Amino acid sequence: MSLFNKIMSIFNNKTASVRSLMNQTNDFSFIESIARHKPSSSAELIASAVGIACIQQNRLGEIIGDANWQLDVDRQLLIIGNHKFTAGLIGTESHVSNTWRFGTVNSDSYPATFTEDILLFNQKSNFASFIDFNSKDIVLDELINGHNLSALVSAFFDRDCYYKTPYDNGAAYILIKSPPTQIFDSANCDEIVQAIKYVIQTYEGNHRVMVAPLIEKFSKHAEFSESAIRFTANDMTLDIKFDDQLRIDEISSTQS
Repeated sequence: MSLFNKIMSIFNNKTASVRSLMNQTNDFSFIESIARHKPSSSAELIASAVGIACIQQNRLGEIIGDANWQLDVDRQLLIIGNHKFTAGLIGTESHVSNTWRFGTVNSDSYPATFTEDILLFNQKSNFASFIDFNSKDIVLDELINGHNLSALVSAFFDRDCYYKTPYDNGAAYILIKSPPTQIFDSANCDEIVQAIKYVIQTYEGNHRVMVAPLIEKFSKHAEFSESAIRFTANDMTLDIKFDDQLRIDEISSTQS
């Protein structure tokens, strides 16, 4: 049986758990988590943010559905159906040149409050060793693209998400500031395992580094050692063991 089948077999005979009503502790910091777990490549850094985004963006989708959107740049307001969100610009994709521009590049073209968050991210994130934030046009690829970079920005702000607003030959990626708080509630095991599965299937690198931040943010309790992670979500405790290359080797579960 493959590793991914082993992971999912834990849950095959279980009904999906009702999401916990207990919010995560408010002291989680993505920056502090990254400092503890020390990603060594752009792939590991982005994967650690994408794991968090897997849960947050799915929950946002459950709230807004497929409703139409409207963006009011002057009022920094994103309207999706009946929902209104305070918004800021993360960046834009061009499908013509296949490039990305952070909102910092064109900040003079927008109201200052519409780009203040991405300017703060540029100044404070300390990710410049991984990504060139000041390049005017960044060529898109499987790693560097609008979704992954928006996941990184929203992870940096800890309690924000993002939304893609398409237009002819491109799209703008919008930071949703202070979305509904249930997006950040503790997750059930299925949500966390699905995010882990996606991350380790999609990105190459140190699995422990890539999955640790999402486990810290969304589990009720987590313990870390060099070769293992134990965490609790809803009524289950999961143990993840890593091989000598820090790739996931085994996952087991017990009732809490």
